[in-house]
Amino acid sequence: MAIVRSSSHRIAVCTLGLGLMLGSPSLASAGKPACEYTVKKGDTLSAIARRNGVTEKNLLAANPALAKNPNRLRVGQTLELCKAKNLQSSRPQSCGEGGAFVSHKVGKGETLGAIAARYSVTRDSIRKYNPRLETRANDMIRAGETLRVCSTHRRDTHRAWLVDGIQLQPGEGYNVRRPDNAWGTPTAIAGIETSLATYRSLEPEAPLVQIGDVSRKKGGPLRSHLSHQDGRDVDIGYVFETDAEGKSRSLDIARSWALVRSFADNEDVSVIFVDYRIQQQLYEHAQSSGVDQAQLDRIFEYPRKGDGEAILYHWRGHTRHFHVRFKPTRAKAPEQS
Repeated sequence: MAIVRSSSHRIAVCTLGLGLMLGSPSLASAGKPACEYTVKKGDTLSAIARRNGVTEKNLLAANPALAKNPNRLRVGQTLELCKAKNLQSSRPQSCGEGGAFVSHKVGKGETLGAIAARYSVTRDSIRKYNPRLETRANDMIRAGETLRVCSTHRRDTHRAWLVDGIQLQPGEGYNVRRPDNAWGTPTAIAGIETSLATYRSLEPEAPLVQIGDVSRKKGGPLRSHLSHQDGRDVDIGYVFETDAEGKSRSLDIARSWALVRSFADNEDVSVIFVDYRIQQQLYEHAQSSGVDQAQLDRIFEYPRKGDGEAILYHWRGHTRHFHVRFKPTRAKAPEQS
C-alpha cells in the first residue's frame, strides 16, 4: 500500500483526514459556538488550542496581543476563537515556486483526501480553489466533476521519476522485503538508515523492522501504490507482539511508539501517515510516558484531527504499517526517446 511534510509538500498516497470543530464554548449564544474564550486559572495556550481544535500558531495569529509573550495569559483575558478557526480552515497551501494549477476529474470512489494526497496539497487548499465545496457536508465530491488543484508537484504523482537514486542495503535490525523496490533519494535512504539506527539503539532486543516499498530504480508508477514513485516514500511495519508460535498478535505500543518517534524526530521527514485510531494509542502511551505536551502537539494530529502542522497525519487503513514521506529532492523526469 502506499502513502507529506513541509509547508509545500504535505501529502502522500492514501487519504488525508481534515475537519475541525471548536470545543466547548465559554461564551455561547443559544445554539451558536462561542467566538471568545475566557482564560481560566491553570490555562496554557497549547491546552486552549488543543481543546478548541486549532493550532497555537493560528490562535496566536488571531490574538496578536499575545505575540510578545504567549506564555503570559491572564485569568479573565478573552481570546478570539472563531478567527483562529477561520484561519485554520482557510489556510491554503501556496503553489510556491514552480507550482501550477491542475484540473482533476473526480473518479468513482475517490475522496477529497485521496486527491489531495496525489498532488501533495491539503484538503483546505483544494477547497480554497473550489468554493462550491465549502457548502457541502463531510467533504462530499461527485464522480465526474472537475476540481482545480494548485500543486507544487512538478508532475502528477502518477508520473513521477527517480533520478540518481540509491538502493537501501541490508542492515542490522531490519528486513528489506523487496530489494528491487528499495530505491530512493539519497536524503530518504540516509533518513531511513539513521532513524532505524536510532530505534535500534533504544530497542536492541526488538524483532526485525519490516521495510516495505520505497520506489523502483528509476521510479515511476508502482503497482498497488499511488505514491512511491520518486524515491521519497517508504512503508514501515509497526511492531507487533508475538505468541509462542511466533505469530503476530496485538500491537506492541511501546516499541511502535519508539519506532515512529525515531522517524518523527528526523529533520528530513516531511510527514508520517498513521491511522487516526493508532495515533490515539500511541499518543496516550507517549503522554503516560512523560512526553511533554509541546512535543505531543508537534508530533501528533490527534486529538486535533485535521491539524496540518503535525508530523503524524491520518491515513485510513494504516493499521499494520505507517508511511513516511521525506522532503523532496529536485529531479527531472528522464527524457523520452
